[in-house]
Amino acid sequence: MRLYVIDPAHRWGAHIAAAGKRCGVDVRLASSVPDGDGTGFVRLPLREPGLSSTRRMYHTMAERMPMVQDKAIIDTYEDKAAQYLRWGDWMPATALVYTPADAWRAVGQY
Repeated sequence: MRLYVIDPAHRWGAHIAAAGKRCGVDVRLASSVPDGDGTGFVRLPLREPGLSSTRRMYHTMAERMPMVQDKAIIDTYEDKAAQYLRWGDWMPATALVYTPADAWRAVGQY
C-alpha cells in the first residue's frame, strides 16, 4: 500500500511516515498533487495562507485516488458556521459570535 501525505505545516507528515514504515506502508510525503497510484491524506493548515490551496489539492487528489478524509470533513474544516449548517442537529447548543458584545450576550444565555 502507498499513502501520499500532503502536510504543508510539516507537523504530522514525519510521524505518519514513521508509523507507516512500522506497518509496512509506503508513505510518500508530497508538496503537490502526486501522479502515482495510492491513497491520499491531506493535513489542512488551520487558516490562510495555505488553507484554500491545500483544500484544492485535496479535491484534485480525490479525483485521482481514494482519500483518508471525506469531502465533508475537508470542506467544513475550521469553518464552524459550515459545520453547524451541516451537523447542527447533532451538536450541543452553540453560539456563533462575531463581536465582543455578541459574546457577552451569548454567555448570558448559558
